[in-house]
Amino acid sequence: MAPRIPNYKLEEAHEQTPPLQRATTITLKTSLQSLRYKLYDAPRKHFVAFEDVKRLKTTYDYKIKSSLKSMKKSINPANKV
Repeated sequence: MAPRIPNYKLEEAHEQTPPLQRATTITLKTSLQSLRYKLYDAPRKHFVAFEDVKRLKTTYDYKIKSSLKSMKKSINPANKV
């Protein structure tokens, strides 16, 4: 909003501005729920909690280790990994 809009015109300005029509209303409940979010996931354009990142990292690390084991087996099938 422009600081030059007088208070008595704010509602009219709000109604005439399309991006403001799509704005999310924040309630006390949603504001308290948002306290757990600490990190911003830029590609997905939303906030995530540290717990979510830790869980994703664990899953990702497991997939990498599994892939490496299968690659080692395919390169040298006689040796156990």
